[in-house]
Amino acid sequence: MFAPSPTSAVEYLATKCVDTIKHRQETKWFMPWGPNQCDKIRTFDEAMAKRIEANNIVFAAHIPMPNNEMSPWFQFMLVILQFDIAFKMYNQIGENQSSFEFC
Repeated sequence: MFAPSPTSAVEYLATKCVDTIKHRQETKWFMPWGPNQCDKIRTFDEAMAKRIEANNIVFAAHIPMPNNEMSPWFQFMLVILQFDIAFKMYNQIGENQSSFEFC
């Protein structure tokens, strides 16, 4: 990663947290580390094996990283998200099932 001075670049890897409540909580914080950590999964295969639906997976990143502080000179943050997406080429969709869910 490159950034012009005095800017710096920090790379984060989001943690895959699981929202275990039946009805999603819109205001809950999912902390990837610390005393109140979220329930986590490592892979999407693990999620499939545990029957965790995609709507219950929350990608969480805590800024700043542990043992780092935010500078009082901190003025802006530019975030670039890069997704690695897993999918099945031949995913069977039954009758009366939509392939998209709109919230």
